Amino acid sequence: MKLKKILFLVACSFLILVCIVFLVDFLIYSDEEKLLDILEECKKGIHDENTSYALKYVSNSYKDIFGLSKEDLLKIGEGVFSKFDEFKVIIEKTEVLVESDIATLSISFRMLITYNGQRTFLFGDLNKPAFVKLLFKRSEENIKGWIIIGINELKTRWPISTIKN
Repeated sequence: MKLKKILFLVACSFLILVCIVFLVDFLIYSDEEKLLDILEECKKGIHDENTSYALKYVSNSYKDIFGLSKEDLLKIGEGVFSKFDEFKVIIEKTEVLVESDIATLSISFRMLITYNGQRTFLFGDLNKPAFVKLLFKRSEENIKGWIIIGINELKTRWPISTIKN
């Protein structure tokens, strides 16, 4: 009888410990993890060719270094998705910097597309990835607590190879 009680207490203690570890992990979801999750969701939206999903974390007051708004990005996204096929985003490297209510997410990436049956790069190339620096601010507009408010820097293989704000 005593052995059953001890085993029961050990099992309950183990179960409580597992619950505590799960809750601590769930509650301590870092800003860096949230920002990287947002990146993954944007990437999924691009893969699925779903502009609204790809831009769901973009602020309605978004303005970037090109003067584009969220509405402009939606229109451009729809146009790009209608002209090209099979989008694949390959993230090479990320760096997150959080300073109070503002964060930057620096991303080295390549984007492959299919155009007229041929695979080609839309961003980056075989030799060098493209680079973008996204600017975020804290927000209660979504569950992740962050929204994209702009682009601070973009480096591509296009004729204008580096643009900084």
